[in-house]
Amino acid sequence: MSTYQETAQGRSEIARRVLVIQKDRARQQALRRAFGPTGVPGWEFIFVDRLEDAPVPVHDDPPYLHCIDASYREDEIKAYIARRRAEDTAHTVLALCGDSDRPKARSLFRHGIYDCVTEPYEPEELVRVLERSHERARLARETALRSAEVARKSEEAASLEHAMASVIFSTKRIAKHLSLEEFCRALMTELSILFGASGGSFYLVEGSRLVRVYALDPGHAPDEIVLPLAEGSFLDVARKTGRPVLASDIQNERQAAPSGFSGYKDDSCLVLPVFHNGDDLVAFISLHDRKAAAFSQREKTIGAALASVSAGFLRALRTLAETRERESHYEHFFREGLTVNFIALPDGRLSLANPAFYNLFCAGKPPVSGLSVVPFFARKREWETLVRRLKKEKTIDNLETELVDAAGGRRQLFGNLVANTNDKGGLVSVSAVFFDVTQKKILERELNHSVKMEAIGRLAGGVAHDFNNLITAILGYCEVVKDRVTDKEMAEEIEGIRRAGEKASSLTRQLLSLTRKKSQTPAPLNLARLVREIERLLARVIGEDIDLVSSFSAAEPVIRAERGEIEQVIMNLVVNARDAMPGGGRIGISISEEDAGRAGRAQAGPTGRWIVLRVSDEGVGMSEETQRHLFEPFYSTKEKGKGTGLGLSLVYGIVRRAGGYVAVESSPRNGSTFSLYFPKAVGTKPAADPPRTVSRPCSGDERILVVDDEKVVRQIVSRVLKKFGYAVCEAADGAQAIALARKARRPIKCAVIDLVMPGMSGPELAAELAKIVPGLKVLFVSGYAPEDIGGNAGFGGPGGLPARSVNGRNGHGGAEFVTKPFRADELARKVREILDREE
Repeated sequence: MSTYQETAQGRSEIARRVLVIQKDRARQQALRRAFGPTGVPGWEFIFVDRLEDAPVPVHDDPPYLHCIDASYREDEIKAYIARRRAEDTAHTVLALCGDSDRPKARSLFRHGIYDCVTEPYEPEELVRVLERSHERARLARETALRSAEVARKSEEAASLEHAMASVIFSTKRIAKHLSLEEFCRALMTELSILFGASGGSFYLVEGSRLVRVYALDPGHAPDEIVLPLAEGSFLDVARKTGRPVLASDIQNERQAAPSGFSGYKDDSCLVLPVFHNGDDLVAFISLHDRKAAAFSQREKTIGAALASVSAGFLRALRTLAETRERESHYEHFFREGLTVNFIALPDGRLSLANPAFYNLFCAGKPPVSGLSVVPFFARKREWETLVRRLKKEKTIDNLETELVDAAGGRRQLFGNLVANTNDKGGLVSVSAVFFDVTQKKILERELNHSVKMEAIGRLAGGVAHDFNNLITAILGYCEVVKDRVTDKEMAEEIEGIRRAGEKASSLTRQLLSLTRKKSQTPAPLNLARLVREIERLLARVIGEDIDLVSSFSAAEPVIRAERGEIEQVIMNLVVNARDAMPGGGRIGISISEEDAGRAGRAQAGPTGRWIVLRVSDEGVGMSEETQRHLFEPFYSTKEKGKGTGLGLSLVYGIVRRAGGYVAVESSPRNGSTFSLYFPKAVGTKPAADPPRTVSRPCSGDERILVVDDEKVVRQIVSRVLKKFGYAVCEAADGAQAIALARKARRPIKCAVIDLVMPGMSGPELAAELAKIVPGLKVLFVSGYAPEDIGGNAGFGGPGGLPARSVNGRNGHGGAEFVTKPFRADELARKVREILDREE
């Protein structure tokens, strides 16, 4: 049983042991008899004869009740009491008195005697005195222990107060630093001053490693420590326990080697883990010193407090650094990005804008105070509408709008708007990020138009092909019948039918032009020379009430295109300009040369230059809606019955095939200007005019094979050839033609074959016939132009036959070709030419 322990009831207890010092033997025996042979239950008695024989309390359970003979001298008793009280204030001393000692015993009370036991010794009275004295000793002992605890707590509180004062003072000095490096330097310097550390390092936790930010002695610690940490090391223990680790003697610590401290000359180490929110390890602080036991619990407490404070600062500093980095990126994006960025107040006043905005809408001029974005929006009140939406929706994504640039041009913009609000949700400003997609929209419109043109062209090509077959028959029969008719009036009627057929033939040629992706025979062409040559024709077309004015500023306006197509382009534009001015006016034709940047395109011809042909009028002009559909096939701005809607579609297609593009400027009642941009051709000269052809005889008596799946075409071709003396045999398809060639008694000299037929194409049939009839001459006919067919049906493609110029319309070199509809003499002349040619 210990001297001082907590019982089950929570009271402090001391041993019930009594030291009796009685030099009078008789009185000592009287006391022993008073306690009886077995003593008092629960009590232990120790008897000695002299004061100097009293046992020294070196064990854990010394006697706290002392009964001393009052017959000793007063100074001896006084010294004894002082000695025992010095050992422990809980010691209680009783006086053993006889009758003669009572006066002396009363005087001893002032020296610390608690009570006295007088003769005769009554057991009951003796037990009551002992119990009372024991309780007093117990209370004294408890009071002493509590006083010691209070003193210790007071000392700890004072030490903690001093530590917290040090932490607060140090925190104030390190908190003023706003960069991570300066903060760590100030913190480590402060710790070295507080603790007298000779070295130390600050490590940040970054992913799978510890990165040293600052060191009191840079050469003393590695720049990086790989994670996970060595098992059982100082850092590992601090990480797992979340508490500081203090090592007073590194050389004798078993964790020293895995911590990397074994090679150090230092003897003491203090490791402080830095946790954010209690579980997020963000850093380590390590301090060391060359003296053993250089760090104490006080330093450990202060260090832990500073580490805890540092966690919040570290998180704030890292957040601040990240914010600054984001702001830097945002500033770079806002200022240097290619997007049009601005921040405006709800009333439209510009608060902030980037250079791209000023370059586009202010011609690069410096910011103007009070500038508003409202006038830049092409649609009236659009800004007010957007602000109302932002108040409800907070963001507007994928907005497509139109703004007016510094030059007055319309710009298509695509982007997002974001509402910047205050704490109450009120709109403070609007942030806008826009992409200038004007060029993209132009390309999209051109692509959509090209796709539409291709689809319509395919349809138109099929219709024109079938229509050409019918016109071929109509024109052919007109020529056959006209030669037989002697009645003048009927001959004139037949001539009217023929003219109508030729007009229909011109319409089909326009339809077929829609299907072409490239010029028939592109060649160098001087635009200025061409315009001068056709000026008289244009003047007759527009009439006397309209003036035609031309001007040429380009020195060598040479392009690569087909002359006939460019003539058709100019004629269509001039006729449209004439129709737009029913009351007369002026039509201007100009030719200039511009570079790619001014023309608004990224590239042009080999020299980066454009030849620009402009046709302008003073007519009624066009609305924006009309301009959006202007180049669509069959879309006409003219009255019903006065236009086919193909003219501008042909212009668009021809210019695009020449590598150029078309721009239109027009508004109602302000006339129109069509600008045609062609890449400038360099290093070439315009082709000379073709030599005149000399007419030759068309008749003959050779055997001709006519192959066409259209019966009406097959019959008229046969009749025309028979009219000129040829012997003709007909076939509706390739199989019949091959059979006729094998059975023919008279050799076939020439085959007139439709290019596109079901089952077997014209080129495939020609190849088979060449095996049967060596040296066979072939003339292909078709309602399609050869460049419109390409590799289809084997013409001009793998396994097919290349084409060569026949009637001035097409040419690839190789087999002969003539397009439908054709005149009778034209067909006969071509057959004769083929038959007379020597291979």
